[in-house]
Amino acid sequence: AIVSDAYDGYEKHARTTGQKWQLRWMPIRRNFVDAEKSNPERAAEALSFIRKLYAFGLEVVERRMTPEGATEERLSSS
Repeated sequence: AIVSDAYDGYEKHARTTGQKWQLRWMPIRRNFVDAEKSNPERAAEALSFIRKLYAFGLEVVERRMTPEGATEERLSSS
């Protein structure tokens, strides 16, 4: 799996090689932290969502879930 920022070259590489591509949230999160000054309500909503994703990611690691198990868990809890 490729874990990267949103540079589309990684997506193209993953597509041509058959690898899975996953975005890193940290660069995206930084934009919302910066946006807190100009639009605090919407930034807070986005940051709350990202915190939930981080918490779920930690749970996946702690429980040693397979990717399929994590997907199933995520879909059943939404």
